[in-house]
Formats: sequence, C-alpha cells, structure tokens
Amino acid sequence: MLMTKNKYNLIGNIALYIVCLVTGFFVGKLVSIPGVSLAKEINPLHGISIFCSFFCVIFVSLLLDKHKEASKGQRQLMLNQLESLLENVEQLSTRLCKEGIEFVVVTSLLKKVGKRATNIVNLFKRIDINKNDFVTRFCPLHKELRDLMTNTPIVSEHENPIQFKKGHLVFSEERIREIEAKIEELKDCISITQLETVSN
Repeated sequence: MLMTKNKYNLIGNIALYIVCLVTGFFVGKLVSIPGVSLAKEINPLHGISIFCSFFCVIFVSLLLDKHKEASKGQRQLMLNQLESLLENVEQLSTRLCKEGIEFVVVTSLLKKVGKRATNIVNLFKRIDINKNDFVTRFCPLHKELRDLMTNTPIVSEHENPIQFKKGHLVFSEERIREIEAKIEELKDCISITQLETVSN
C-alpha cells in the first residue's frame, strides 16, 4: 500500500515538472514582451544545464519525501509504544484496592512496565530524539513505585503499610495514596514524552 502511494507520488511529481516545463516553453514562444527578445536557438550547454537542474530538483524532492515518511513512521512507532506503556501503568492503578492485589499480578505488571520502558529507550537510541529526559524522569519513578508496591518492611508495633496475606499484597490507606500519587507522576512523565515526540 505504501509502495503504491509512493509510486503514484513519484509519477505525479514527474508529471507536474514536465507540465511546468512545457508550459514555460509555450508561454515563452507565444508571449512577446516589447523590448525583450528571445534567442531562436537553444545553446546545447544551456539545455543540458536545464535538464540537469530539472532532474536534481526531482531527486532532492524524492529524498526529502522519503526521509519525511521514515521520520513520521518512527515517531508513530514511538507514540504507539508510549501509549502501551501508559496502558500498563493504568492497569496498576485499576487493580489497586483496599482488599489487596495478588503478588504475582503486581510483579507481572511492574515487569511489563519496566520492559516497555526499556524498549522505548532502545527506540530513542535508533531515532533522533533526546532520550535523556525520559530516562532521568521515568526510571527513578518506576523504581520508587516498585519499592512502594513490593518492599514489605520488617514487622513492627505500628501498622505495616504492606501486609502479605494468602498470596495478596494488602496496602494501608496511606500507602494506597502514595502509590496512586506515584502512578500519576508516571502518567504525567509519559504524557510529556508523548508531547515532546510529536513536537520534535
């Protein structure tokens, strides 16, 4: 489909240049301006120069179109990855409740988020977008979220923020608020990266 579209664009561009060239030729023959005279014969060197310029313009425009299409495709791929990462983070938020969440589910979702983030960093390396902002913002937030959700402290006199009961992690209300706040920070970070990807 893309190849067919590019083929039609190429034919259209060539046809447009030929029409412009022919139109210019006939306008030069038909229109006469007082005080301006045109040579009846074209110097072969000038003719070669015109045709070389003509084909250079076509070649450069094709290269620019190809580069533009490739860049657009890379950015779309990046946006799709960021959208998937956002969905993974939102799944953590929706599964969070007072009754607790299965430990296996928590570790699986956190692993998905980490793997997706790694894929995005690798994509940043391949395309011309600065990855440093994403790495410095997202990676520490992901680590903090993982610690909030999985680090069970030593049993103490006070209520533990995380308890492990029958394969479920049960969070205190305060810990749930901390986790929700961290998830919102992660979502903001992803949204900022999406905006930067679109604007670059």
